[in-house]
Amino acid sequence: MRLKHLLVSIASVLISLQAFAAGPVRMRLGTDWGYSPQLFQSFVSTYYTRIGYRVTEQSRGFDYYTNGYLLFGFGCEVNRRCAFYVKTGYMGLFEDFRVMPILCEAQYFFNGSKEGDCPFVMLNGGVALNSGSFIDNTILASLGGGYRHYLSGTTSLDIVARIQASNCTPQPYDKYDGLVPRSRIIFSNAHQFALSLGLSLYF
Repeated sequence: MRLKHLLVSIASVLISLQAFAAGPVRMRLGTDWGYSPQLFQSFVSTYYTRIGYRVTEQSRGFDYYTNGYLLFGFGCEVNRRCAFYVKTGYMGLFEDFRVMPILCEAQYFFNGSKEGDCPFVMLNGGVALNSGSFIDNTILASLGGGYRHYLSGTTSLDIVARIQASNCTPQPYDKYDGLVPRSRIIFSNAHQFALSLGLSLYF
């Protein structure tokens, strides 16, 4: 149901832009890839062990862990000043925790009315699938900026930096029993912050 509502919202935004934009709307396709190391993590969980003991574990603090991402997107650019995309692909969040995000992204270009290279700011957010399911309730959001370099009239290369945040309900890992089944989890919640550096190629 959550995915259905997200797709309906995305379609509504794109249709509205096409109908009400003051100038030409250009559809664009592209890919994003980069490095997104985890900088801070907060985790708390309560569960029952295999023999029936109740265990609570928690941790919080700066925790560097190397991650990356590869995304594919489509969307539209309005008057070379605003751009709106839907993106999906593959992304690492925590250690041994990989997801397929479904993101909506908005970009604003400071001198979009002019031809040529320009800086921009961006905001995105969405949800993510893990092993083909929304069971982890993963929510993603990021804020950042970058610089666009036009390789040709229709092809651009963006250099992007942003702060990324996530929240989810992952399965805890017990040092004796391994991954805890969801039937034995009472509560689980994790927050993560990362610094993302990457490149985007759109045409």
